[in-house]
Amino acid sequence: MIALSCFLLSFVCLAHSRSYYYGQSNGGNQGARFCYGKANGNYRDPDNCYGFITCSNSITYKMNCPSGLKYNERTGRCDWPQNVQCGRGVNEGTGCREGSTSYDECGQRCICVGGQLQNCVRIRKEFTSLTDAERKRHIDTILEVTAEGGIYRAEYEELINEHYELFSTGIHEKRHFIPWHRYYILQYENLMRKADCTFTATYWDWSLDSREPFSTGPDNVWNKDTGFGGNGVGTDQNCVLDGPFRKGAWSRVRPDNPPPGPDCLTRSFSGTAPAEADVMEVLNFDDFTMFEFGLRSTLHDNVHCQIGATMCTREAASAPEFFLHHSFIDKLWDDWQKKSMAHKYAYFPMVQEDMPGTDLRPARLIDLSNQPGGVSVEYEPFKPEEEIRANLAGLSPSQLRLSPRRPFTGLSQQAIRLFKISAADVKEIRVLEKWLNPNVIEPKN
Repeated sequence: MIALSCFLLSFVCLAHSRSYYYGQSNGGNQGARFCYGKANGNYRDPDNCYGFITCSNSITYKMNCPSGLKYNERTGRCDWPQNVQCGRGVNEGTGCREGSTSYDECGQRCICVGGQLQNCVRIRKEFTSLTDAERKRHIDTILEVTAEGGIYRAEYEELINEHYELFSTGIHEKRHFIPWHRYYILQYENLMRKADCTFTATYWDWSLDSREPFSTGPDNVWNKDTGFGGNGVGTDQNCVLDGPFRKGAWSRVRPDNPPPGPDCLTRSFSGTAPAEADVMEVLNFDDFTMFEFGLRSTLHDNVHCQIGATMCTREAASAPEFFLHHSFIDKLWDDWQKKSMAHKYAYFPMVQEDMPGTDLRPARLIDLSNQPGGVSVEYEPFKPEEEIRANLAGLSPSQLRLSPRRPFTGLSQQAIRLFKISAADVKEIRVLEKWLNPNVIEPKN
């Protein structure tokens, strides 16, 4: 017994060894988000008394103590069970505490039910809220799936060309626009998760960047090192020449018999996106028709062609930023749905036809917590956005409309042509733009 105690003591004393001599890893569980934002070191595993969590450069590793020992948070070492106050309500077979919230190996937030992780949810975040390491992993996954000659390229090409082929079949009209694109984002996300199961679609809240929507600063979407790269270069057909999707380093999908245009990813930044107050005014519409029209025309169509070039063509889905933009549009629909059950189930249950290219009715996409394939999704609120909305929430509609903000650029002729918007709808859009922001900038083209 004395010898065993001495052995244990020496073992425990090695607890902070960088080699983790005393622990066995569960395969480097990098999917869990436990360590994001935490300093390197060891932490108590909230769901497993017989192990601990090691954080290294924001990557999470679940470690096991030697058989029979528990992790002692006070000493930072594996110890005799009688020395550790841990274990009440924990399923010792799985390390899962009944009713607790935990993250699975793919980074989904789950609930422990009967000793198993269930009711798992994918969490979609705003891109600029990610750490540099998270951004890199996100973009690296896109590069892997989209790589020419890669094992996922054919499936990726089929998905991207689907949007091109169905562009004018009703997917940009009221009865299908937002549910069809919600399903499209899900298919894209599912494909990316074949390469990295921690991948979730991210959104870009351009309303918060409305003063400088196309800044290439270190925290911005368009940064060449931590983001999607910058603007296209006019002397090179507006091809993007920096960042991960630059000409010569990345190849976008082109359809069979493509229309005239360069094969590179192109961008032509212009104009100013609507501000958060403008977005709030659209969200404040309780009538679905008014909300959907504002969302689709003034917010969706407009920003597509402010990014410009590839994003302002039928081939828009071949631009990786397409999914940043559409995930934000989808989040805004989700924000509107959360206002009440009537908002959540507005309109689409009445549409009795399948969405183009699918065997699904629009109503099947209403509930984010029950998407096709049994997938549950949540959009993580973006703190700067929440703070602005909280400050504006107490204003009356007239006060909100007069609140100080930078004027946005109205819908361009390019967008009108691309989305084949009727003259009657253009007239309504101009009225809506003036109503949202009396100082709206009339586009030059």
